[in-house]
Amino acid sequence: SCTGSSSCSYNTMTSDENTNCDGDKSCYQADINAGNDISCDADKSCAKSTLFASNSISCNGKGGCYESDITSDTVNVYGMYGAHNAKISAEQINGFGVRSLTFATIDSNNLPKMEVNLYGEEAGKGAEIYCKENSKCIINCKASGCNGLTIYCDINNGAKCDITPDLCGEKENDDKNVNGVDCPSWEHHSGEELHVMIHQKDIISMNVARDTFTKELEMNDGGESINGD
Repeated sequence: SCTGSSSCSYNTMTSDENTNCDGDKSCYQADINAGNDISCDADKSCAKSTLFASNSISCNGKGGCYESDITSDTVNVYGMYGAHNAKISAEQINGFGVRSLTFATIDSNNLPKMEVNLYGEEAGKGAEIYCKENSKCIINCKASGCNGLTIYCDINNGAKCDITPDLCGEKENDDKNVNGVDCPSWEHHSGEELHVMIHQKDIISMNVARDTFTKELEMNDGGESINGD
């Protein structure tokens, strides 16, 4: 466990069991490979890190997994901006916190099935879901959770996208509110188009994100930047 502030930052860590990052920036810019679970419980505790866990990764602190590369079976994001501007590939992704997945890139990446639950207030604002070849992607929206979310579905190469509520899956309700639920925008694209779009987002996403929520995330109560070491 990494309990102290910045206690394991910039480290490479491999564990057969669990890795707990409990202190502020405790695993900042770390490379973590866990045999079971990773918990990022404090402010920016796993920010700008590479995270792999065979079972689950939890981003519980504010900005806990901010701008990280995240791969696991299940990713739970409870913290505000918990996985802001992150890259995520997992069978199940749960955006429970307020603005928990803002500007994230969520990629089915050869998974046969991926489920994304966007339940927190504006959880998916500015995020993009790429449902690629032969993946079935289930996107569940509640209240404002899918507000500002865009889904790209490669139906020409066997991808299938199911959105709930069902009315949000109808093109005429694209980016509209249906019975109190904000619907995402969604588009159909071929595989090569998706690769180009992901590459383009990699180039511009930092600028877009910083123009919106990143500034708030990067400042702590004392006005110190997340990058201030």
